[in-house]
Formats: sequence, structure tokens, C-alpha cells
Amino acid sequence: ILIVSGNGLEALPDCIEQLPLKSLDASRNAIRTLPKMPHKTLEALDMAVNQLSDIESLSECANLVSLALDNNPDLSSLSPLPFDQMKRIISISASHAAIAELDPGLGSLVKLETLILSHNPFTELPPALAACKKLKLIKVDSTKISDNKVLGYIDKGEMKQLAKYWEKNSAKSTGGGGKKGKKR
Repeated sequence: ILIVSGNGLEALPDCIEQLPLKSLDASRNAIRTLPKMPHKTLEALDMAVNQLSDIESLSECANLVSLALDNNPDLSSLSPLPFDQMKRIISISASHAAIAELDPGLGSLVKLETLILSHNPFTELPPALAACKKLKLIKVDSTKISDNKVLGYIDKGEMKQLAKYWEKNSAKSTGGGGKKGKKR
């Protein structure tokens, strides 16, 4: 465990990759870029309240269980993360960032329980999240999501109903056919 939060750091040393860290808390600093991380051992990473714009160096961190990236105002994407390889992740928090679009690969996070993405400019959640059967909490306050059904299910904590809604609607949009009829 290494805790270096609130120290005004502008960078982490490159040698951090060689440390057998399970947990790193480097929150509340001024870090702009991340060096390679100890990808074989790192399970918890807190980089909240920094100046990150890119998280590509986390692309080999397949053993992460918890990832906190809140309050990184220049962070525009989670896509460099290899979601299909991150079989252990339970919690992702990236609120108060600049994430404009979410990768459908989030749906491959089979153990994901908590997804906090409030205060971001994205307009929809990927329906692929329906595959995250353990998802218990989604927070998307102050986003630009306009689908009131999605927001209603989230507000009520009805994750199973949300998953069914996504499954039903993605089947319609990919389902080859169907008639357009009059509203009843």
C-alpha cells in the first residue's frame, strides 16, 4: 500500500511499475500523466482530484478491483482500458470529468457493482451494461442523458429493470425487421 495523497505531486516516478503495490492512493495532487503501473499486483488505484487527461498506462492493469478517477477535468475517455480483460473490477468512479462517450466494452465487466459517472457530458449509457448482472449502483447526476426511462430506473435503483429495458431496446434496434406502426 502506498499513500501519497495531497502532496502536490506533479508526477509519479517511473520506478513505481517495479513496486509490488496492491493499492495506490495518489489522489489530491497535480498529476497530469501516469507512468506504467505495477500491472500484475495493483488492485486499487485512487487518482481522484488530479489533472489526468489520459489513462493509457493503465491498459495492462487487468487485476484492478477498484478505480477512482473523479475530478480529473481533462479526462475525456475510459476507452484505453481493456474492459474485456478486467475480470475483477467491482467499482469505477470517474465523476467530474470530460467523458463524452462511454465504451460498450464496459458491458464485459462481469463483476462490476458500482459505476459513478456523474458530471460528465456523455448523452447515453451503453446498453451493453445490461450484461453487468452484479451492477447495484449507477450514478449519472448532471450528465446529458435524455432517456427518461433509463434515468428513472437508475433513480429508483432498479438495475434489473434497466437491464431488461436495454436488452429489449437493443434487440429492437439490431433485430432485423419489425413494422412501424401507429402509436396506440
